[in-house]
Amino acid sequence: MMALPLLLCFLTLETSSSNEVTITDDDKIVTPTLFSIKDPLSGEFINALANPLYDDLQSATFSEDKNELFETSSYLDSNLPTNNIISVDKQEVKFGEKLELSWNDDHPLISDNDVLTFHCPATSTSSHKSFLEAFTIGQAKLQHLAGFKDTTPNTPTRTQLRRLRRYETLRNSTSNQVVMTSRRRFEISFFPVLRHDECHFRLWKRHAFNGTQHRQHLTLLSRTPPIALKDGTVAPTGIHLSVTTDPSQMRVHFTTGKYGHPFVDVVSIREPWKHVTSTAGTTTTYSASDMCQSPANETGAGKFVSPGYLHTVTLKGLDFDTTYNYRVGITFDDDDNSANNASARFTSKVHYSDIFNLTTAPAPNTTTPYSLIIYGDQGAPGVGWEGGFNLTTNFTTREVVDAGARSVHILGDLSYAHGAAHVWDSWMSMIQPFAVHVPVMAVVGNYEYDHSEGGDGGKDPSGVTTPAGYYVGDSSGGECGVPIAKRFMGSGNGNGVFWYSYDYGLLHVVVISSEHDLAKGSVQYDWMEGDLNGVDRTVTPWLIVETHRPLYFPSGHQRKQAPGVEHLLMKYGVDLFLTGHVHRYVRSCSGFFNASCNNEGSPTQIIVGTGGKILSNTRGCHYSQIWMKSCWKMYGYGKLTVHNKTALHWEFVGVVDGNVKDEVWLYRNETSF
Repeated sequence: MMALPLLLCFLTLETSSSNEVTITDDDKIVTPTLFSIKDPLSGEFINALANPLYDDLQSATFSEDKNELFETSSYLDSNLPTNNIISVDKQEVKFGEKLELSWNDDHPLISDNDVLTFHCPATSTSSHKSFLEAFTIGQAKLQHLAGFKDTTPNTPTRTQLRRLRRYETLRNSTSNQVVMTSRRRFEISFFPVLRHDECHFRLWKRHAFNGTQHRQHLTLLSRTPPIALKDGTVAPTGIHLSVTTDPSQMRVHFTTGKYGHPFVDVVSIREPWKHVTSTAGTTTTYSASDMCQSPANETGAGKFVSPGYLHTVTLKGLDFDTTYNYRVGITFDDDDNSANNASARFTSKVHYSDIFNLTTAPAPNTTTPYSLIIYGDQGAPGVGWEGGFNLTTNFTTREVVDAGARSVHILGDLSYAHGAAHVWDSWMSMIQPFAVHVPVMAVVGNYEYDHSEGGDGGKDPSGVTTPAGYYVGDSSGGECGVPIAKRFMGSGNGNGVFWYSYDYGLLHVVVISSEHDLAKGSVQYDWMEGDLNGVDRTVTPWLIVETHRPLYFPSGHQRKQAPGVEHLLMKYGVDLFLTGHVHRYVRSCSGFFNASCNNEGSPTQIIVGTGGKILSNTRGCHYSQIWMKSCWKMYGYGKLTVHNKTALHWEFVGVVDGNVKDEVWLYRNETSF
């Protein structure tokens, strides 16, 4: 195939910014605990994958005998009430709602070293060590303290003596009906997705050790009443859309805690009488044993939690450029047998989501401009840094809901779960405000796939049979691509979510995996060349390729895969090569090939790894490579607008102020199609 002539017009608005968001610790990855607990000594997030409190509690002994509280503490009154020391502000909570836990801070038994544990289900018989979260009173106060003293009950501190005096005053004045008036609160601002019916908190008095065994001993002080999780097992979560190789189709993906038969109700806003067909839904899941290595394949607090049941329904025969209302749901019986019975919807229990709207793909040969939002390296709420993930999500939602953007492409390193399964649910909940409206097409990054062992024996979902991936590393925390491959499916050609392609209006999009072999003669290389060779540029004149790692870094480093990939990009006249990985925005010159500019047929290469992960302090904008035309250390996203067959517009939008920081126009000669 002949490379097509390409004309470009660049407009660089600025090359540096006084409004840069500067964060220092470039490579810091701290996977948050379920409630994003901070250490009161440092004020930093505690790592769920290396939380010493979790380990201490697994080796501790637990008791519900409250007499222990007074037998070892001569200064405490055995009549001291312990009921209702802790409480919550509501007895039913939805995913995403705020929940407040409070406790009597004046109670003489409570100290900063005492422990709160969180359990699902909320049964008194469940193991005390089977907690989903654990943190101390001191951590719950969320104060940047200089430190707190670990004291034993036999030696009352001044604070405890003050509380005792207050307690005696209250008891004498109220005839033993004590009401503690000073309360501390711990706020869970966004209650996480937990696929249970009920949960509760337990408060433990922590003693120094048990006899001569030198391990901690804890006595139960109080527990909250059960907290009902509204529709906890049946509420659809993580709802998102994706495309297939057929532009008249749309996939709808969602998750529930209960196994059932998934379905989607759809109605066209323009033609509500028109029937929309859908395939029988499919359901899958995965377990810790499906992962390649630790910590992803380990169970326990901070590590693996069940993802629930992952459902997919494909809508067929959709009209182009059309908005549909839809809702997802499942049918189920109490014995869960309805999952295998498509007619069960009319005889069994049904649970629906809210009603959303989606907009279908642009028509082939469309003359109406449309836009896509593109970024990489995002992260989820509380993932150990104060990043830009929420800003990016908010701006992306505005682009989709208010400005009508038609698709979102995420260029790898999505959630940074690093083997902690609850982070995936946090990230999926975060993106749902835009993911319910437009397709979200994912690229596999090193934090989804890279592993150093365990991939053999059929565990690697990409089909690689060696123990390690192409890049031997542990970025994925042992996930080796399993969660992303189950949650995202690609378009249906190629190799699942790892490499695939599809048409979207005037665009042909090719997604490849930088985490797999791309050398000439490799399986992925041959697939990529075959796909590029089959593109009809009269139908899809614009051709973009997306992957995670760039071919060239601002430092000048060139990836070993670059020569072979660059050859294909030039041979088939690719217009844009879009990547993430480097947490900067970098745009190359036009015709970028072999570290030089103005090579006919070669693309403009753009790095937009600015979706929210802590910004790079290395490989940054201080380098002065001749091919770098724009560089920004700023959170932001790319906006690609397809105007027509001859004009394409790229913008980089900063999410600090919402302003366009860099832009470039690409033009084609229509007579060359």
